[in-house]
This record gives sequence, structure tokens and C-alpha cells, in this order.
Amino acid sequence: MNSATIAQQVRAVFDEIIAFLTSGIGKTYAKYAGYIVFATVIAIGLYFGQRQWIVYREQKAQYALSQILDNFADHQKNKDVDWDAFIRDVDDAYAQNVSSYLAPYFLNMKVEALLKQEKQKEALSILEDIVSLVDHSITGELLRTKKALLELDMGNIESGIAQLQKLAASEHNKVKDVAQFYLGRYYWISGKDEDAREVWEQLIEEQRVHRISPSPWMKEVKNLLETIA
Repeated sequence: MNSATIAQQVRAVFDEIIAFLTSGIGKTYAKYAGYIVFATVIAIGLYFGQRQWIVYREQKAQYALSQILDNFADHQKNKDVDWDAFIRDVDDAYAQNVSSYLAPYFLNMKVEALLKQEKQKEALSILEDIVSLVDHSITGELLRTKKALLELDMGNIESGIAQLQKLAASEHNKVKDVAQFYLGRYYWISGKDEDAREVWEQLIEEQRVHRISPSPWMKEVKNLLETIA
């Protein structure tokens, strides 16, 4: 329901209250009806006030996150980087924007900084928190894929593969081609050519049938399939 529809409904309720006040019954119970009008006006003010606050909160979070992203980009250009200081900045920004819808993405930047320091265990712990907070949007599923790949890097093979398999099979995952590519790549590196072929051919077929935009993995998948006897 959009704000215009809600505003129309609020106005309709308000008009009904005014009509009640001007009726015979309303005049008899004018004192109590006045309380209702007062409460309704307060409720309307709170509703629209909350909407304004949410807009302000999200704008503030967007600005803070953009600064963090800019700082991260600058840090990557330099050899001598104080990633601990960067992490403190991220922690401060996260604390100031913890109620924002963007809060999980501040944590993701902390993950990136920890990975730069090769602190994979700490990064994985935070990623686990992140994926419990995000929805199943494209960004959310990419973060789940990132967690699965990190587990593989850490040697948590069973867990990482199970997550990739789930992401690759999900009909609701709009970026399942990412999981399919990396799942097939793991099989290919592990010498499981038939498993790799099955996953990659599924990627190609689904891209042919359901493609909205071309998968960036298609060319590489086709080249890798040619290496499988």
C-alpha cells in the first residue's frame, strides 16, 4: 500500500469523525469525540513524522556508507594501509546507523577489511551474522555465495559445497549462475568432470530459457566445458 492510498484512508476516517461530531450523537458525546479527534490527529502526525524520520535515517546511512566505500577504494590503492583504523571507522559508522536497512552492508565492509588482513575466521563469523539479517534479494544471495566461497577457502568443504548446491538449485535465486559457476569450478578442479558438466550445462540451459540478461560466466563456462573429455 503506497503513501497516497494510506493518506486517502486517513482523510476518510478523519472526515467520518467530523461528520460524527456535527451529528446529534456527536454533540451529545462531544467531549469523548473530541478525545478521539485529538488522538487521531496525533496518530496521523506520528505516522507521517515516522516516514520523514525513516527517509532522513536512510539518507544519513547512504552518505556514511558512501564514505566508507570511498575510503576502502583509497586504501586499496596504497601499500601501507592501517586496516585496523579502517575497521574502527566502520564500527563507528555501523553503530551510528545500526537501525538502517543498510546496516548489514557496513558489516560487509568490515568483512572485506578483515580478509585483507587474512583474518578469515573473524570475517566468516561476521558474514554469518550478515546472512541472517539480509533478505533473499540479489545482494543477499551474493553475500550468501560469498560466505560459501569463504568456507571453501578455509577448508570447510562440506559446508561450503552444501551452501553452493542450495544456492545453485534455488528457483528464487536471481543470481544462481554465480553459484553454478563456482560449484562447477570446484568439481572441475577436484577432477569430478561429470559433476562439473552437469552443473555448467544446467547453467547454459537455464540461461537459454530464462535469461533476462546474459550471465557474465557463460563464455568461461563454455571454454571450460571444452576441456572436459
